[in-house]
Amino acid sequence: MMPNGRLATQKYHHLHLIAGLVGFLVLSMLGGCNSFALPDWLVASRPTPTLVLPSSPTPVVTQALPISSPTPSGPIVLTIWVPPQFNPDPSKPGGDFLADRLEQFKLENPGILINIRVKSLSGPANLLDSLMTTLLAAPDAMPSLVILPRNMMEAAALKEMVLPLNGLISLDDEGWYPYARQLASINDSIYGFPFAGDGLMLILRPAKTSTPPRTWEELILWNEPIVFAAADPKAYLPIMLYQAFGGSLSDADGHPSLQLTPLTQMLDIFSRAAQQQVFNTSTITIQSESDAWQAYNDMQADAVLTLSSHYLASLPGDSAAIPLPAINPSPVSMLDGWLVCLSDPIPERRALAIRLAEFLVDPAFLAEWSQQAGYLPTHSSSLVAWKNQSLRNLLSGILPNAPIIPDAYLTSSLGPILRDATIQVLERNQSPLQAAQDAINRIGTH
Repeated sequence: MMPNGRLATQKYHHLHLIAGLVGFLVLSMLGGCNSFALPDWLVASRPTPTLVLPSSPTPVVTQALPISSPTPSGPIVLTIWVPPQFNPDPSKPGGDFLADRLEQFKLENPGILINIRVKSLSGPANLLDSLMTTLLAAPDAMPSLVILPRNMMEAAALKEMVLPLNGLISLDDEGWYPYARQLASINDSIYGFPFAGDGLMLILRPAKTSTPPRTWEELILWNEPIVFAAADPKAYLPIMLYQAFGGSLSDADGHPSLQLTPLTQMLDIFSRAAQQQVFNTSTITIQSESDAWQAYNDMQADAVLTLSSHYLASLPGDSAAIPLPAINPSPVSMLDGWLVCLSDPIPERRALAIRLAEFLVDPAFLAEWSQQAGYLPTHSSSLVAWKNQSLRNLLSGILPNAPIIPDAYLTSSLGPILRDATIQVLERNQSPLQAAQDAINRIGTH
C-alpha cells in the first residue's frame, strides 16, 4: 500500500514514474482494446489522501490565485479534453447548448480562448493513456480541464494526472445530491466538479408488456424477455444485486472479497429468471450497455436493463423508464457519473480553469443541458427545472439516496469474476451455489 499523503499536490514531472510506465505506454500504443479497462498499474493500490475537505457553502473559489492576463503575444488558451459524448457539437445531444455555454464564458472573459480536444475512452491513445503520455513527455501541454468518468478520475488522481481541489472549492451546498458529492471525492479530497450522472434503469414498451415488476420476485414471474449486458466485465447489475442482498466487495483490510450467502442469493435471481426465459441466451453475448440498448432498439426484447442516458438522450415515444425492481424490499440502485477535473500545469492559469469549471457545473446551466444531453442532474435545483413531470417524479425517488458505483480497485478485480459466475448460471452450467463457490475461489488467483 502507498504511504499516506501520496496524493498531495506535487510537481507534474516525476522521474520515478517513468521506469514503471514506459513499458505499459509502449504496449498501449501498439495494441488496441474494445472497451476501457483499468491497467494493473492503475488499480494496484488505492489512493489515500489526507487533505481536509473545506466547508464553504457553495462550490466557489475559496483561495485567491493569481490570474493570468492576455499578453501582447496572444490570448490565454484553456484546453479541455472531452470524451466524444461531451463534444460541443450540434450532432451530439446537448452539444449545441454546451457550445453556447463555452461561447458565453469567452464573452464574459475577454482575451480567453477555449480549445476543445475530443479523446476516445478506449483503444490506443485513449483519454487516460493520453494524459499519462503527455504528463511524462510534455507536462506543459497538459489540458487545463478534463472531463472524466468516476473510474478514470480515480486512476488519474492516483497517478497525479489531475489536481486535488481542496481549499479551492467545496461541495457542502446541500443542493448537490449525495451521489454527486461522493463521485467527486476520494476519501476527504475533492478531485472534480460534478457534471453529469448515469445509472441503470428498466426501460420497457408499455404497449407490449404487462404491468411492470416492482420486485425481483415479480420480475422472475413477469414472462417478458429482458436484455442486459450480461457479458460486460464491469458487471454493474450483478454487483448491484449482490450489494442489495447485503454483500460487501472488500474485507476488513480493503482487499477484494465476496461472501458466499449474498453471492448465492444474487446468482439464484439470475438462475430462476433464466429458467423462466426472462433472461434468455441472447443476453449472454451482450458486452456493453450500448449493445444492450441496440438490442432493445432492434426489437430483440421489449424490455432492457441499461444506462439511463441511452433512454434520456432520445426519449423514444413507445418506451418508458422505471426504477430497478427492489429486493427485500430495499431499492436496487447505483449511480455513476462524470467530473470536470483540473489538470492545468500552469499555476497562474488555474484560477481561470477553475472559473470555467464552475461555469460548466452551474446548476442553472445543468438544468437545461442535462435535459438535452440525457444525463442525470447532479444538483437538486437542476431537476426541479426539468420540464417533464413524469421524469421529475421518477428521478426524485432515485437521486437523493442512491449510492455510487464501487471504486475501480474493486470493480476491476471483481467485475469479471461476477460476470463469469452470472453467465454460468444463465447458461445453466452450474447451480448458484457452485458458481458462487467458484467465484470466491478465483479471487485469490485472479
